Amino acid sequence: SEILDHSMDFAADVVGDDVVQRTSGEALWNTIRYSVRPGFATSVLSAVGVSLVGVSIYLLQRPTNGGGGGGHGGEDAVLSAAMASIGRDVHGNALKGLSSLWLVPFNAACTVTS
Repeated sequence: SEILDHSMDFAADVVGDDVVQRTSGEALWNTIRYSVRPGFATSVLSAVGVSLVGVSIYLLQRPTNGGGGGGHGGEDAVLSAAMASIGRDVHGNALKGLSSLWLVPFNAACTVTS
């Protein structure tokens, strides 16, 4: 009974302490901010994605000169083919990465059971 009373007094002192409440509040807030803040890789991938969208919009809005004459028609075809190839590479790598992430639990379960 004496130990229980002492424990209750200690818990009441800790919970009622302003310093403990302030530091625990700051720790919780920092944890939430850290979990929401994007990491470096996420920022880089977002920047690359936005850049690719911007380049695509620019290429779609550019007027093209018909034919393969002295205009930009030939350059546009080469650039469009290059952009399409980049798009296929990014799409394929994204699918490969996502599929490997989906297989992590399965592989872990297979490792545990064997």
